[in-house]
Amino acid sequence: MAQIEIRLSQKVNKTTGRAEILLRLYQGKQYDLYAKTGIFILPRYFEYYINFKKTEDNGVEIPSRCKTMNREEATKRNVVLYDRGEIVVNARMLTDEVKYHKEQLQLLSDLKSFILIALEQVNPKEISSDWLSVTIDRCLHPEKFITINEEEQDETSFFELMELYLERKKFSLDHTKAFRVLIRDLARFEMFIRITDNLRKDFKLDIHTLSKSDVELFRDYLQNEFYYAQSYPKIFEELLRKYPLSISTTRKTPKLEVRGNNTVVKLMKKFKTFFKWLNENSYTDNRPFEGITLGSEIYGLPIYISIEERNQIADFDLSSRPELEVQRDIFIFQCLVGCRVGDLMKLTQANMVYANKTKRWILTYIPHKTKDEKRQVNPRIPLSKRALDLIEKYKGRDSEGRLFPFISSDKYNEAIKKVFNICGVTRNVVVRNAKTGESEIKPISELASSHMARRTFAGAAYKKVKDPNVVAKMTGHVEGSKAFCRYRDIDDDMLKEVIDLIE
Repeated sequence: MAQIEIRLSQKVNKTTGRAEILLRLYQGKQYDLYAKTGIFILPRYFEYYINFKKTEDNGVEIPSRCKTMNREEATKRNVVLYDRGEIVVNARMLTDEVKYHKEQLQLLSDLKSFILIALEQVNPKEISSDWLSVTIDRCLHPEKFITINEEEQDETSFFELMELYLERKKFSLDHTKAFRVLIRDLARFEMFIRITDNLRKDFKLDIHTLSKSDVELFRDYLQNEFYYAQSYPKIFEELLRKYPLSISTTRKTPKLEVRGNNTVVKLMKKFKTFFKWLNENSYTDNRPFEGITLGSEIYGLPIYISIEERNQIADFDLSSRPELEVQRDIFIFQCLVGCRVGDLMKLTQANMVYANKTKRWILTYIPHKTKDEKRQVNPRIPLSKRALDLIEKYKGRDSEGRLFPFISSDKYNEAIKKVFNICGVTRNVVVRNAKTGESEIKPISELASSHMARRTFAGAAYKKVKDPNVVAKMTGHVEGSKAFCRYRDIDDDMLKEVIDLIE
């Protein structure tokens, strides 16, 4: 997986006192690129990650709960630092200087996301220092590269407008990736119609001429693309080469599979939202989605483990399998705090705050998935003794200063399944097949994953409290979300309690 590191230039502007942020983009032996960002900050706001192991080996005591340190302080204390860091703005007074540096921090965050998105679109052979410099320039100075304006909009191609939509909306990384899946689906659809329909050899997606029947035909294509590929293998070999299911420099391209109802609905909703944006911004008066019912996503009840099963896993002796013991402990911690795995892997000591009023340590963070939502929820989870013990157990074990020594999310999920089987948590559960919509019986160990830990926390909390607002405050679910509403119908215990109340 591609990694981005930052460091601070040693050259300081004599007038402003600021130094430039330098960026490193690398992935194994494939590429290792460096570039200037054009982002300048005061050196005191740039802190380097502490190398705990080397520092302790030198007999130096590291300040409690400290993960970073600026170079000046590290030199005084003889602390060993990694040659990478982050912008940290701690000042409480919102002075012009603090405001400026907060803006630079946000700009740097946006730049990192922009680069990672650009990596998904580029041919790996084109990745170079020049490409990185141009990509940085495109992010920081988009006005240089926008070629579409109001006067030219009538001549703008369908896919150029989709790119403009992404540029103007500034979605999160995950949302942008999902929308690009739609773009490639539409591109394959357009080419497929041209090749297979003799009456539409000149078919071209156009915002002004796209019809209701075209929209319905595209939905049919999404539902049946897998079967079309079986009937036209040579055609789809070319289609998937030109417009792959995903673009990644780190993973193998996934194979075409039957799409479930939920996937199709999500893609069609994104397509409809794009047309709504076109209408609202006067790009077209065409409304091809009028009169079309897209349906809704259908989910089964969330599958999770009981508190007893959680404790069974937590207390099981895995000393003979230390590699699994680590992943088990991380899974248990996730069950105790309920965060998504992407957020879990970023947690550091800085995410822990001591509440003097309650005399408890609080875990707080900004969920990556909902950070761009208007109704943002910032979780605050009081940490139990078991959770604190796990943090203490792995303190200083991660080279990047995170709470736990993580592996990749894929390997993490594989390890969780193994742990379930070893610990004997293998009961059968009824699940809904997302592709067929049919009910299936599977051992819970087969379904075990990082997301089950999150569901376990939410389910256990909801059974005890039954107040969606309280639980959502800790899980980071946006109030009223469909995903969270499923926890209102958790199991038969809740139904039994209702009957007991009315007897």
